[in-house]
Amino acid sequence: MKTWLKEYILRYYSKFIIPEEREEFKKFKKYQNIKEYLNMCENLTLEDFYANKEDLLKIYELEDIDESEIINFDPDYAEPLRNKIAERIWKVHRDAIFINKCPICGTLARTPLAKQAPCGHRWG
Repeated sequence: MKTWLKEYILRYYSKFIIPEEREEFKKFKKYQNIKEYLNMCENLTLEDFYANKEDLLKIYELEDIDESEIINFDPDYAEPLRNKIAERIWKVHRDAIFINKCPICGTLARTPLAKQAPCGHRWG
């Protein structure tokens, strides 16, 4: 799937994201925040992290933290996850997705309801 189409779908048709996908992405963001926090604190080890676990659970709104998931966390997983979600939405809801392109030059308008494209052409 082309990047522009993926971004367009995720931005304007996020209502089609199912709860499981939303939860998976939410969990990814929380683990990403924890990993960034650990990277910012050079002297903070995973043991120190777990010593302050109760405070960090409140900060990151996690019920429980699986140490192995944090250690094996892949920050590059965001793009494959976003691709998977966008592809499913495109496959299932293609008829409900309006790709708003300029009728003159074919460039993508900024929103599904826009009547002006970035090229400057206006319609409707």
